Amino acid sequence: MRIRFPARVDVALRYRRPVAMVEVKGGLFPVDADGVLLPPADFSVSEARRYPLIQNVHSTPQGPAGTNWGDIVVSAGARLTAVLKPYWKRFHLAAVRVPNRTRANTTINDLVLELLTVRGSRIIWGRVPGSKHPGELSTERKIGRLEKYLTDFGGFDRPHGPYEIDIRHWREISRRPLTAARRGRSRR
Repeated sequence: MRIRFPARVDVALRYRRPVAMVEVKGGLFPVDADGVLLPPADFSVSEARRYPLIQNVHSTPQGPAGTNWGDIVVSAGARLTAVLKPYWKRFHLAAVRVPNRTRANTTINDLVLELLTVRGSRIIWGRVPGSKHPGELSTERKIGRLEKYLTDFGGFDRPHGPYEIDIRHWREISRRPLTAARRGRSRR
């Protein structure tokens, strides 16, 4: 905001943009890249379905629209969906699956995130983009690995998927078939 003479006020507004819908028992709730809750009433059911999902969230918003959700798993999931937004459709992604929090003192950099594809493969992404955790690959390298996988195999579920694909290792991408029993649950 700037005040000018003669009497005039210039105000620049920056609107928060939704990056994902948090899926909880009560429905879908829009959040921006920082995990700030946006007004749910502003999104129709069909509009909400066009956004990436953040799944496995067990908390509810800790305040009204315009405030942070209040759970680091939502912030982590929102940060990852924001980074992957340009790749979301090309990679055929459906959701970010956040881990269950097992300790009260867990930080956002401790969380290991997974990506779920439209056809049921699970990609172990690792820690949030920008994490300084020792040994964590950069976001750019992880995206490069996803692009290489697509080039090599034509999809994350090919040739005989769905798979669990781990892109976190320094030298290689590992994958193993997902059995029907393991598709719906996470290792973490």
